[in-house]
Amino acid sequence: MGIRSRVAAVGLLSIVCAASAQEDFDAVFAAADAHFARFENRLAAELYKRASALRPDDFHALEMAVRAHHDYALDLVADQDEKGARNTLNQAVVYAREMEVKFPSRAETYFYLAATNGSLARFEGGRAKVEIARNVERNCKRAIELNSSFALAHAVLGVFYREVAGLNVLQKTFAKLFFGGVPEGSNEDALRSLRRAVELDPQLVFARFELAVTYGAVGDAQAANENLQRVVQLRPQTSQDVRNQAIAGQMLRQSGE
Repeated sequence: MGIRSRVAAVGLLSIVCAASAQEDFDAVFAAADAHFARFENRLAAELYKRASALRPDDFHALEMAVRAHHDYALDLVADQDEKGARNTLNQAVVYAREMEVKFPSRAETYFYLAATNGSLARFEGGRAKVEIARNVERNCKRAIELNSSFALAHAVLGVFYREVAGLNVLQKTFAKLFFGGVPEGSNEDALRSLRRAVELDPQLVFARFELAVTYGAVGDAQAANENLQRVVQLRPQTSQDVRNQAIAGQMLRQSGE
């Protein structure tokens, strides 16, 4: 075979391999989407991980790898599998940090850094939890700076403010003495952020549910029940939405609504 023939053969092989890789990526990503739509998060996470490996610089593959791992981790939390949940969240954090390296100008990057680390905080204590809290606030605000209409970022920031507001004086004093203090936040801040999230995306179950919980925390039962009623009417977008809808229904029954 002459030099030209060999070059042509190599070129043809490269084209075939590239086409095969594209076909594999599309098939894997489509299968992952199908599982994710059915809230089959374990299978979705495995397939999005594979898709991201096939195309490491694809934003949507990496984003969905984070989402599926995070959602699967919350499934494991619900199943009381702490070890599995923590390991899966750590993997989600790895993907979120990869997003930070590859896509530093995308609002989604900072939202997923906030969401994954915020969920991981439940397994941490002391200084680590305080540091995560600071990062959650910072990353949510950065996401909102990049995209002021990012409803989920407003919602997570609202939950953060409510959790900070719920700390008692002793807890805040302890954190200040030993860990340099916690960020500021009030229930009014929480309500403002959560109302903004619902305004931006009225179909967002997560934001509506957390708004109802926050109204309950400040003693506004009427507003809490109105939002709980809306929660159970919405279409769930994640497996956590399904669990939150069940909780909302239970809360309504207990209130006599």
